[in-house]
Amino acid sequence: FMSLLDSINDERVWQQFLEYKSNAGHLTKGEARFLARFVQDRMYSIVSSKIISGQYQFGLPMKVLLNKSGSQKKRTVYRYSAAETMVLKLVAFLLYKYDGAICPNCYSFRRNATAQTAISCIASIKDIQSKYALKIDVSNYFNSIPSAMLQERISQVISDDAPLRDFLIGIISQDKACSIGPD
Repeated sequence: FMSLLDSINDERVWQQFLEYKSNAGHLTKGEARFLARFVQDRMYSIVSSKIISGQYQFGLPMKVLLNKSGSQKKRTVYRYSAAETMVLKLVAFLLYKYDGAICPNCYSFRRNATAQTAISCIASIKDIQSKYALKIDVSNYFNSIPSAMLQERISQVISDDAPLRDFLIGIISQDKACSIGPD
């Protein structure tokens, strides 16, 4: 049995990830240079080999304030280290294997479902001019999801890969514990 996590230390998988991100136009020039260097220098190996062996504990994410587009307000986000973030992005890239378990009208964090896909889907609705749309932004969305419910759903969807399931549940449990708090 080979877990999806076993592939996160495979240079060929990282090359595929780099090619996909570059060809899809998902990277700025600076991000493309960073990711190419990250792959070339195998900077992922320290994090990925420890994850595979079950000996890695993610550090606490760092709090970062970002400017909100078109306003003076700041948005609080939490970021892992650059190496941890890249490994998590690769895992997200590999999770396309489970896309069939995701509601088809969910367009976030999916390989072939983009904002353009969503707009095309909406534009193709018959009699669209007689319909209404609601755009909302749920405050503190991720932290409002009961982690037990999320863990149960992950266990249902990723029932064929215990190491991956346990890894994702571990991150969710840790994130819930360390990201809740005043901004």
